[in-house]
Amino acid sequence: MVFSTPVMKRDVGSDAIQQGQDHLRKITVHTAIYGIILISIGVLYTFFGIKFYRVTMFFVGFYIGSILAWVILTNVEPADGYGKSSDTIYLVITLIAGLLVGSLLVCCSDIAIWFLGALGGYALAIFLLSWANNGVIHTRVGRIVFIIGLTVAGVILTFLFENVILILSTALIGAYSIIFGIDMFANTGFREAVHEFLDGNHTIVYNTDTKVYLMLGGVLGFFIVGTAFQWRFHRGEFGKHRAAKSSKTSPVYSTPPENSEKKKKSGWSIRV
Repeated sequence: MVFSTPVMKRDVGSDAIQQGQDHLRKITVHTAIYGIILISIGVLYTFFGIKFYRVTMFFVGFYIGSILAWVILTNVEPADGYGKSSDTIYLVITLIAGLLVGSLLVCCSDIAIWFLGALGGYALAIFLLSWANNGVIHTRVGRIVFIIGLTVAGVILTFLFENVILILSTALIGAYSIIFGIDMFANTGFREAVHEFLDGNHTIVYNTDTKVYLMLGGVLGFFIVGTAFQWRFHRGEFGKHRAAKSSKTSPVYSTPPENSEKKKKSGWSIRV
């Protein structure tokens, strides 16, 4: 959940900080596309993530591919940026990376389940860090350790409590995605947390205020409603899909019918 437009190059001056944040909060065609995509996927994940097996697996890869592409692009961006087409470059590369990794994980759905747990842990880490100015943990190393720790915990908990963790993960990922997408239009400063935590190459300072806390509350609200909805209506759906998948790949043995008493007595004959 780090779709966003590039911002100004890191500088020590307050003017550069303001320029970077003003640039980030501009509404453009690119941010509108990001917002629509994030809200749409977020609604699907929040309320139906556990139900639609292959779609869920695809978007696990889509999120991961896009996040990794964005992190790489923003942290290796040269001093003069990527030129006049920076916004388009970010949009195209993150979407292509998401589509490629998503397609890969659809073909490896058993592995993708662990990635879903990891993504849920990552979303939880970003959410928890966002409750204070400059993050609850102020050091970059501390944030990285915290994010990695919860990401790994997500994988382990998925192994131990698969159905429950998958519901919680899809609801949280979807809730965060919805609010992140809304902030593409509302520009409350909520999404600046991601830049503060993951972008070491640009000038962004994350500050919490009433609007940001309302957005965080929105994530929590969607998460609770989504979890309750999926638990009520879709609990066990993931297991059904996995069972159906296993039955298609497992050999089925059956005993051929016996046509006469004679065959019962004399045994089976082979006909060529």
